[in-house]
Amino acid sequence: TYRHYISRRDAEADLFQEMEHRRWLRFYWMYNWDYNPVRDNALRRHPMILPYRELSLEDQNKDAYAWEMLGRLAERNG
Repeated sequence: TYRHYISRRDAEADLFQEMEHRRWLRFYWMYNWDYNPVRDNALRRHPMILPYRELSLEDQNKDAYAWEMLGRLAERNG
């Protein structure tokens, strides 16, 4: 049903957002960044260096572009 499709799509979007956050974390860890509630570029501290599920919904949605890009690629490639 349509409702099932929406909930499945939301779950897929969340999965892709989490995958993108993990990719982003690995990049920052590679450059020796750590968690801090306040961002400090000089000390390499960032408030989003947390597991995805510990982020606020607003911060989780910052990774939504990963899902959007996959959708655009799928549309382009039919």
